Amino acid sequence: QAPPAPRLDAAAIPQEISASAYGSLMNCPYQYFARHVLKLNELDEVQLTLEKRDFGTLAHRILHTFHHRHPTLGDEPDAHWETVLHDISQHVFAPLLRINYLSHAWLMQWEKLIPVYLAWQRAHEAQGWQWHNGEAAERLPMTLANGSPLTLKGILDRLDEGGAGRTVIDYKMKSKASLNKQLMLPGEDVQLPVYALLAGERTTAAAYLSLHEDTVQTVQPEGDIHALAADVARRLQALFEAIHAGAGLPAQGAETVCAQCEMEGLCRRSYWNT
Repeated sequence: QAPPAPRLDAAAIPQEISASAYGSLMNCPYQYFARHVLKLNELDEVQLTLEKRDFGTLAHRILHTFHHRHPTLGDEPDAHWETVLHDISQHVFAPLLRINYLSHAWLMQWEKLIPVYLAWQRAHEAQGWQWHNGEAAERLPMTLANGSPLTLKGILDRLDEGGAGRTVIDYKMKSKASLNKQLMLPGEDVQLPVYALLAGERTTAAAYLSLHEDTVQTVQPEGDIHALAADVARRLQALFEAIHAGAGLPAQGAETVCAQCEMEGLCRRSYWNT
């Protein structure tokens, strides 16, 4: 069979799109169709073991709780903040630790990062930045050329304010090398430009914060973030205008995308005649 490339009736075209859904559309239009038009996203399942994505969710929750209570480190010694972060971590991990003892290994891995994270936070504050908000749900309404509405939305891990403006930080449980590879082609990784759009005109920077093994490092895209954000907005509008005009959503079959996609059973990639 040929690779699928469904077209959408006007009533089926979504009127809003998240940062992650936009990334899915860029990776493979058919993946976007299956996940966000047919709404076949992976179901949340009750798990007895902690997986890496769950580890990232817990780390996000810990850091948001910490900074929401303590926006700056101030003059308190790092030993004090290590104790505070350890206490928050124990509380956040507690439900999983009761289910499965092996979750202790993930907690230990996280706690190794705490002093390294605090060192990064000290240096970040020394550059004039202060935590302002976290887990912020933002929306940006747009109007397509045919008058149809489209709303871009996303949840921003962290917004910091400083004399230079505002910076958006997205926590990632990936290595710096992996994130640099992800950002290698400017404009192809849409997440940070989307977050910059959602954060508003005061935004002067956007970065991933790599929390990996025993390192905490900032990873930023090359080029002006405003220019990247504007390009990403124009591309999104052009893509949806094409979808409204009848363009298909083809399965692309890229190896790197398919290797991590749960929709292969639907697109039937192994049966394509290409």
